[in-house]
Amino acid sequence: TYTNKLLFVSLFPVIDELLQPFPWSSSGKCYSTERMKIFNDTLTSFCKDNDLRLVDVWSDYERHSDLKILFFDGIHPNSKGHQIIADLVKPELEKVLSS
Repeated sequence: TYTNKLLFVSLFPVIDELLQPFPWSSSGKCYSTERMKIFNDTLTSFCKDNDLRLVDVWSDYERHSDLKILFFDGIHPNSKGHQIIADLVKPELEKVLSS
């Protein structure tokens, strides 16, 4: 049996021009916002279909006119990017833990 104390956190857009080609990939594979959106939409649908909580980081990141201020390297959030995630997750986590 699963617990009702589950909380999913969405993915977020990446900075395509910094990741194509992927700097540390020998295969030429790369991340893209388009591909991340597919996975995020799947996660969102899964959570909705199963009545699971999802923290929407994607929408908050999309509101920023310059994503470069949120990332260390185009895919990994820097301290500002992590602060946004923490600010979104904390109140939702508190709700989960108090239920």
